[in-house]
Amino acid sequence: MRKVRQKGGPGPLRPGGIFSLGDAAVFSLLVVLTGLSTLLLAPKKEVAQRCVISWAEGRMVIELPRDTTLTLTGPVGRTTVVIYKHQVRIAQSDCPNRLCVRSGTKERAGSVIVCAPNRVVVQLVGKGGLDAITR
Repeated sequence: MRKVRQKGGPGPLRPGGIFSLGDAAVFSLLVVLTGLSTLLLAPKKEVAQRCVISWAEGRMVIELPRDTTLTLTGPVGRTTVVIYKHQVRIAQSDCPNRLCVRSGTKERAGSVIVCAPNRVVVQLVGKGGLDAITR
């Protein structure tokens, strides 16, 4: 009796290959279950309840949601902080690199925007409050 050779030799899911069709089914099931458990157990986004703004001259706590614009003066110049509902951003700053402006809008509790040259720190705080404040 003559052996018939399969085209391309035995593949990973063909008889005589590395994996069986059952192995592939179990692996696919594990991948799907891992993805679902990651989605279900991932930490939920906590909405900010307060915005804490610290700068060279003081500290201010603002209850959210609130719409306001603050202009703070620091060693390099002015920094404009815009608060809209539960979101905060630094709209304008006189600092050289403007990294604080480019950091964009933050809305998640625990988010921080820092303008180091003007010594401005904007922090969004959730229900738990601040862990610590350093001067």
